[in-house]
Amino acid sequence: MAIKVKTGWGKIFLAKEMFYRLGSRAGVNMTTKRQFLDKLNRLPCYMVTGQPLRQDHVILYCNASRVKAALKSMENCGSTIIGIAIHSNDLPPPASPETFGHKLMAIEELAEFPNAKIVCFAGAKPKAIVVSSMRIRLAEAGIVDIINYHSPVCEQQRYMKFPETYLNENIKSLIAVYDSLNDLSSKLSYLWFLKARLTGDLGYIQRTPGSKTYHHPKAPVLPGDCLIDAGVSGNIASTLDFAKRVTGCGRIFSFEPEINCYNQAKSKLESLKLPQVCLLNVGLWSSKTEMLISNKGHGSSLVVGEKEGGNIAPLMPLDDFVLENKIDRVDVLKFDIEGAEMDALYGSRRTITKFLPKMIISLYHLPDDIFAVPLFIKSLGLGYKLYITKETWGRFDLILYAAPPKSIRKKLFSLIRLSKNQSLVFLLITPVVKKLANEANFQRFKENPAAFFQSLKSRKYRIFGRIFFPPPHA
Repeated sequence: MAIKVKTGWGKIFLAKEMFYRLGSRAGVNMTTKRQFLDKLNRLPCYMVTGQPLRQDHVILYCNASRVKAALKSMENCGSTIIGIAIHSNDLPPPASPETFGHKLMAIEELAEFPNAKIVCFAGAKPKAIVVSSMRIRLAEAGIVDIINYHSPVCEQQRYMKFPETYLNENIKSLIAVYDSLNDLSSKLSYLWFLKARLTGDLGYIQRTPGSKTYHHPKAPVLPGDCLIDAGVSGNIASTLDFAKRVTGCGRIFSFEPEINCYNQAKSKLESLKLPQVCLLNVGLWSSKTEMLISNKGHGSSLVVGEKEGGNIAPLMPLDDFVLENKIDRVDVLKFDIEGAEMDALYGSRRTITKFLPKMIISLYHLPDDIFAVPLFIKSLGLGYKLYITKETWGRFDLILYAAPPKSIRKKLFSLIRLSKNQSLVFLLITPVVKKLANEANFQRFKENPAAFFQSLKSRKYRIFGRIFFPPPHA
């Protein structure tokens, strides 16, 4: 029985995902290789890229400057065009959109043609922000069944494609990451990004609905947070956003090793007078060293190793920076450092273990990052929950959010690290966490921790209470 799948989050895929999830609860532990490949193969492509597109009853939707190219591309492959809708009149004044003999429609009129195919033409080299704004505007008008089209195949696609052997060589790691993700939206975003990079086809890129850059409800940046912002770049947009969220009572340590980006950021921050932001011309790495840094890449800075054409920048582990500056807490780590994320994580292990910060980490710079970074965080054994969002329709901006354990467990982990008798505490920690999960018990614990533990029947709870919450001396 065939089921029609509309544009969006496919119903068949959702149903299969729920089936696999229920199966795992029934005792099937891991997604099998066959199931994982089946999920990848069934993903629909939402943008026709560089292929002849023949459709009847087409309404073109594009910017005014793209009308001529869009008409030529569609008519060359035999499509029947019944009208044109303009997304934005980006022609220089006093020019106006040319319809070339076709009816010019308002976006509100498109819903009156239910049998027409709405084709979004973003150009030969579509920018993610253009595709995103076109989709959002159509969705606001109640139109979601659309075809995205750009032609021909551009350098951007060839640049993003993984090697042919990538999937077979890394299949076990990719499945392990898929199984470790904590919600369906993350799993879908992960699969769509992987499919796009395996095929080199931007048509598989899907933006996570409702996502915002460096925002996630499970790992929010809150007022008063102490944030490590690695990878600032010259435009400082994310730094300004973080500064608003942590407010004046928070603190941001921003790291930018590339000297030109650092100077641009410094100039802008000084003019804005943000006392909560401390900018440093240092990069984060796994050890103390120096390295040649260049800003010739797509991001703010790119590590190029022992080559010419950059500036020598000092690099250091985050653990050393926290220790040397006597920082007493770290609430959020944000790493967007052009392929150096894994090295920065290795240099942050002590900080992560001690403070259990929320983490925001880019996964798109190196091919191995999409499985190496999540698996490294899981290997720490700290109980982090992992979420992934795709924040644009381009080939970049796949972001991992790592949410630490709940606050009670986080406090108990902190107590464990301060304890001299850790072996005993590890035996007791699990039942104590379960006990404090009860709201009434937690209220009693907050009012008088020592009395709470001594009132419990179990001897191991009373021992735990004496270790961490000794009763006051008479």
